[in-house]
Amino acid sequence: MAQRTRRPRLSRRGLGRAFAAIALAASCGNPASRRETDATDRSAKSESESAAALEAEAVVSIDCGFTTEHCRPTPADSKAAAQLPGAFTLVTEVRLDGRPHERAPTLTRWQDTHDNLAWELGIDEAQRPYLLLSDDGKLTRSLATSIHATQQLRLGKTYDLAAVVVPGTEVVFYLDGIEIHRQTEVVASIHVGSAKLGIRRRKRDENPSTAVIVGRARIFSRALSTEDVVALATAHGRRSTLPTRPTIRPLTSGPRFHWFGYYDKHELDPTDRYVLGMAVDFENRRVTPVDAIEIGMVDLHAGDEWVRLGESRAWNWQQGCMLQWIPHTDDEIIWNDRIGEGKGARFVARILDVGARTERLLPRPIYTITPDGTRALGIDFARLGRWRPTYGYVGAPDPTEGVPAPTDAGIYSMDLATGESEQIVSIAEVFATKRRAGAVAEHEHFIEMLQINDAGTRFLFYERWVLGRTNLEHRVFTADLDGSDLFMLSQKGMLSHVDWFDDRHIVIFSDAYDGYALFEDKVGYVSTMLPTRADGHQTFFKGGDWMLADTYADRYRLQHPFLFHLPTDEIFALADLLSPPEYKGIFRADTHPRLSRDERRVVLDSPHLGGRQMYMIEIGEILDAVAAGETISKGQ
Repeated sequence: MAQRTRRPRLSRRGLGRAFAAIALAASCGNPASRRETDATDRSAKSESESAAALEAEAVVSIDCGFTTEHCRPTPADSKAAAQLPGAFTLVTEVRLDGRPHERAPTLTRWQDTHDNLAWELGIDEAQRPYLLLSDDGKLTRSLATSIHATQQLRLGKTYDLAAVVVPGTEVVFYLDGIEIHRQTEVVASIHVGSAKLGIRRRKRDENPSTAVIVGRARIFSRALSTEDVVALATAHGRRSTLPTRPTIRPLTSGPRFHWFGYYDKHELDPTDRYVLGMAVDFENRRVTPVDAIEIGMVDLHAGDEWVRLGESRAWNWQQGCMLQWIPHTDDEIIWNDRIGEGKGARFVARILDVGARTERLLPRPIYTITPDGTRALGIDFARLGRWRPTYGYVGAPDPTEGVPAPTDAGIYSMDLATGESEQIVSIAEVFATKRRAGAVAEHEHFIEMLQINDAGTRFLFYERWVLGRTNLEHRVFTADLDGSDLFMLSQKGMLSHVDWFDDRHIVIFSDAYDGYALFEDKVGYVSTMLPTRADGHQTFFKGGDWMLADTYADRYRLQHPFLFHLPTDEIFALADLLSPPEYKGIFRADTHPRLSRDERRVVLDSPHLGGRQMYMIEIGEILDAVAAGETISKGQ
């Protein structure tokens, strides 16, 4: 991405001379220039008068002065807000002093009693404008009632936020006079009810939001035109260019489908030139034993040329075949495969030197690799495949089928040089840990989600079992690399994606802990790092200041990869990618964002242009600006 050119800064004396020179040039210029200046002045005066007339037209007009105190509307304001005849417009001058940890209202008609929700305009946890609407006084979540823009507000900046509402027709969001979202699926009428007008708070809130500060609020009893909204933003001094998203470019294209899979592996080689991936001719159906995928890589220095490297018959739609570059090697990659047929089939791993094109076979598949690249940990993928086809493999027998907690299955450690392996943890041992004496397993338990810390001293894994048809139960464990010193970290609620934050701390997304929760190994829960309801796949940068993550498809079928800056508690959206309805369940195409080795690029999978393909996003400009103490703000 091209670097921004900085304009030279003038001293105060230099600025004075510059302004004096400009004034002199204006006074001595030719008549045509003076006429242009006069015309500009008349235009500015006309715009100012137009904005003043609009301000006078507002049925509610409140100046809050950007104070942190509660700005209290009068009963007359509430009455006027409750008697909007049809179309209306909400305008707030708003500053984001922090990232809201839940939806933070700016203007609302919402009380904590039944049948009193009419509408609410605010900023959500991802720093995006939202509008809630109701036609019956209740909040029913749907596209027509819960409307979100994708444009983010930056912390510390002041904006003019406007929502133009035409029931049954459309809602249009504006930020600083610029249209940022238009939606035509809208409820046909707005509930009247008795809810009073609130600014920065709902009636049930004891205190106003500390993240969102309102300077002024205006409500109009008609749908303002774009020209009207622009005039108001101009009069408020809020007309400027909004921040843009980083560049996203495709690395692969059809007719075949390409993806990499999970987020916790090295996809790019040490030089960041070659990007590993997989290719297949079909989508959106279950994998069968005869289905093979092609292993390959994209050469970024040769016009994104696809280079074929091999194939695999041991794979799934989410994690692929565990394809990755082996740490501390320049040319070696590894992936899982299946050899043999029927009862004689078994899963193995292949190591390929991509330069010499020499290959060797390991007798067992791998799940994760030690940071020094010498050993791998693995599990029984056939057992996992029976219960979690999204993550296991098909085509090989499971000798432990029907055994709830076998002693001869669990986690093994394998030497990548010799292929020698040994079991280090059994499922029976895991089941017995932290359970009452004499407890008997009633369901088949299995292991997955293995990860090793950067020091190569401890690893984590999930014990899981299924109740009924789909109710997945979890317990998270850690252990030394030889399987000793087993510790149960958590068993509370839904425990989802995980990553080591450092060698002693782990971050797990969990609804029981209200988002991305920080745990200390051998201790337990510490705090919630990022409160959010949006589950995703997290990776931490070296140094721990940044987290890369994404979300599942929202109600608009959009997936949102993002960066989270821990020191400032700010989110930077990277893209809003459509996931068509057919990509759901075990066939979903999660973006699974992965970092380049230099941590300045992100590669992800997405079906937003028709079929899953691989894409790259440049993030260096965001990182550099934040490191320099700048804000990715308006005008950049």
